[in-house]
Amino acid sequence: AARISGLSAVVGPTLQDLGGPGVARLEEQIDATLAIAGDRSLEEAGVVAALAPHATDTVSSGLWRRIADLASSHALPLHFHAAQSVDEYRRVMARQGTSPLGWLAREGWLQSTPQAFLVHLLYADRHDIEQLDPARTTLVYCPASQLQYNFPAPTSRWRALGRTWAIGTDCGACNDTMNLQAELRLASGPQFGVVQSPAYQAFWDGEPDVESVARERTDRLGQAQIDPVALLDSVLEGPGRHHPTLKVGAIRPGYRANLVAYDLTHPSFWPGTDVLRALALQDVSRAIRRMMQGGRWLSEDREHAATILGADWLVEAREEANVRL
Repeated sequence: AARISGLSAVVGPTLQDLGGPGVARLEEQIDATLAIAGDRSLEEAGVVAALAPHATDTVSSGLWRRIADLASSHALPLHFHAAQSVDEYRRVMARQGTSPLGWLAREGWLQSTPQAFLVHLLYADRHDIEQLDPARTTLVYCPASQLQYNFPAPTSRWRALGRTWAIGTDCGACNDTMNLQAELRLASGPQFGVVQSPAYQAFWDGEPDVESVARERTDRLGQAQIDPVALLDSVLEGPGRHHPTLKVGAIRPGYRANLVAYDLTHPSFWPGTDVLRALALQDVSRAIRRMMQGGRWLSEDREHAATILGADWLVEAREEANVRL
């Protein structure tokens, strides 16, 4: 499907042997992974493989060892959930006597892969994160999923440790929306915590100190990852640089020519004073004029959109809004 549609993809069939729907299909899934990895026609189309053990509580020591050997012999990155729930943490602690990341670090299974994407990490403390090789691991934050099923990952603490991180959708948990722009908005700042702060609690209980609440908001905003360039990097060039055979995430010779052309005069970009901020935090999909996949334009300009955008009433409305701005 990715090849036919022209989409670039890193495909990791789920691997698990201790629990979950993939147990009965383990060998089939390993064969599928290696088949994708060895298919040069898929690679030329921008479709490559990753090894995808499901999570630390559904993959045994023997399977982890096997996956590590495959990662080394085929130069494949890993993608898996780690420390995503208290149940996972409890199971691994009971079986191995240490935390999920502590177990992986103790066995050294992440040292054989060119890159490992560790998703969620809600129950990973400072020591767990510090044990990870920063050059070999990317921490993945899925805001919408975590808000539904647990709590947001401590990304400000990851950044304080200088760790590489990326944003994902955990799409199965989010009705398969795959809307990265929506995730970027949720990742833009930790202001959700203002109403849980002691300053707001005091205000709620009748203390008329609104200045403390405002300072709490400002302090949290100062800790936020709201720089639009950094936010865009978390879904574009950042993840794009980590697969050894897939060149995406940058406009450079030899990279996949996957491009989008936007109409910056579209209302969804207004006021248009900061294009990168709009790309990171506004819903600008309706402003797409053309798309290129693998060096091939999918269509001509969207004539319907162009007709609407060229309507006299809209031109006049935009001009009037610009005057007010």
